[in-house]
Amino acid sequence: RRETGPPGAEERGHLFEGWVVSVLRAYRDYRGLFEDWFYWAPGKGSGLEVDLLLRRGKDFVAVEVKSAKTVRDTELRGLRAIVELPRVRRRIVVFTGERRQTSADGIELLPVRDFLREVEAGTLLP
Repeated sequence: RRETGPPGAEERGHLFEGWVVSVLRAYRDYRGLFEDWFYWAPGKGSGLEVDLLLRRGKDFVAVEVKSAKTVRDTELRGLRAIVELPRVRRRIVVFTGERRQTSADGIELLPVRDFLREVEAGTLLP
């Protein structure tokens, strides 16, 4: 017998990340929002990663996607590590919370509605 019901926390995370990726892909393909994208991890076993590294020209924007309403400081480790990469102009967390925030070290926490506004306006990348 198969159980149905609302998705669990882990499944919600994968679904939300997939949706954000789909939106970005559409805006890349149809609007030229950025030229290329990558998954970033500094090396095996580091435990650090960033979901998306978007490139336009020589500049990059690092994007982490979280389906939670709040973002824990420990979830910013990858975005903190990527700051050493040359030409990273923005570090962003897209999350389902209500209030836009900026960490002390410049990581932007964008509620999904603010993220979508920036994607639509074409201001997500420098």
